[in-house]
Amino acid sequence: MRAGYPAADGLGPVEAVIFDCDGTLVDSERPWLQVVAEQIERLEADIAPEGLMGLPARQAAQALVAAAASARSAESVEKNISRRYSLLLRECDAPMPGVRALLGAIDGVVPAAVASNGRGEDVRALLEAAGIADHFDAVVSIDDVVAGKPSPDVYLEACKQISVPPGHVLVVEDSPAGAAAARAAGCRVLGVNADLTIELDADARIPSLEKCVFDATNRRLILRGAASSTSPTRKVAP
Repeated sequence: MRAGYPAADGLGPVEAVIFDCDGTLVDSERPWLQVVAEQIERLEADIAPEGLMGLPARQAAQALVAAAASARSAESVEKNISRRYSLLLRECDAPMPGVRALLGAIDGVVPAAVASNGRGEDVRALLEAAGIADHFDAVVSIDDVVAGKPSPDVYLEACKQISVPPGHVLVVEDSPAGAAAARAAGCRVLGVNADLTIELDADARIPSLEKCVFDATNRRLILRGAASSTSPTRKVAP
């Protein structure tokens, strides 16, 4: 679904929900942008920070080195990114708006998991700091798979850990790489991003999880306040 497409009133019955972490559950994208902006300046790389959103540190480092003015080691850049990002994450201690209410409504009704391109240590620390770690039945990170998003590995592994087939899982994502990964895994996708210049391949889209209500009786997500457009929304299987 392109940016600006309207969201549906719901996404069909939900048997499990898998969340991205950075920018979806916790506001950790600002420190990531700060880190990559620092590396861009240091390397004199011809690349925009936003182009590295949703990528694991290794892929971001490779992209930075490829765009750098002089030869650099991708391994050393990756280490610098990971070290600096882990330090800045200590300041992220609050969930994104609407997250607590949604997780509370889902609890005990359907399984919930996290699938992230972040390192396991960082992801778990973020969830603990935000006070939402206990809501999840599984947490999958870049440490658990061969390739990060946009490859589908983290979502396939999360589906495996919660024992729900991908076709019965709803993924909540805010980045193009993450949405592409979820789509490749065969999951339905709810895009959550207020920036309509960013295209997300999603079945429905809302600006914030504050616009999402979980109907526990019917196991459906009801969406409100979606972006408007004359273009049709991707159809969602009932």
